[in-house]
Parts: sequence; structure tokens; C-alpha cells
Amino acid sequence: MSTDTSTRALTKLIGGLLALAAPLAVGAGTAVVHFDIQEQALSTALSEFARQCDRQIFFATELVGDKRIAPVKGEFEPTRALTMLLQGTGLTFKVISNDMILVRSANSEPTTTTRNYTPANYLQL
Repeated sequence: MSTDTSTRALTKLIGGLLALAAPLAVGAGTAVVHFDIQEQALSTALSEFARQCDRQIFFATELVGDKRIAPVKGEFEPTRALTMLLQGTGLTFKVISNDMILVRSANSEPTTTTRNYTPANYLQL
């Protein structure tokens, strides 16, 4: 096998591997996950959400208070499941990175950044 033929074969192999890996990289943050979260206190539900989709979730305990949520069961992208969990609570969330989510008041200013939140005031599950 000539060097030219070997180079072309290697280039095709690498191109094929990259083509296969691209959808995985794009979908990494939006993969569908099976959720089975029962009706319960929101703080417990957020902990269960984090466990089931392998994310870190941050929230102020006084923000969640004694709120309760309806069950969330089925196959969903994590952001969709969290939107369903927070429905009717007056809370929303911001994705900080692929595995970190901050729950905050829906009335908070959109310009608020995570620098305004101190770890002492927030619970990491």
C-alpha cells in the first residue's frame, strides 16, 4: 500500500469517526433522561431531579420554602423536566454549565449573575 493510499484511508477513517462523534457532542447537554419524581416537597424533588439526571443544582432554601410539586414521570430533556417541576412555584432556573443549574425567583432581574449568590445562602445537592 502506497503512502498516498494510506494517508487517504487514514483521512477517511478520521473523518468517519468525527462524523459519528459530532452528534454525541452536540446532544451531550440535551440528552433525554427517564424521570420518575413523585409528588413531594420541592426541595426533595430538586434533590431527586439532580440525582436522576446527574446534575448539580443550587437554590436558596428560603426560596423553595414549603412549596410542593406535582409528579414528573417520563422521558424528557433535563431542562424540560425542571421546567415541569417548577411550574406554578414562581421559580425559574438558569443553566450555568452542562452539569450545574441555579434555581431562582422568576421575578429576579435577568441581569443578575451567579456572582451575586454566595455558597452560604445556597444549598448544593
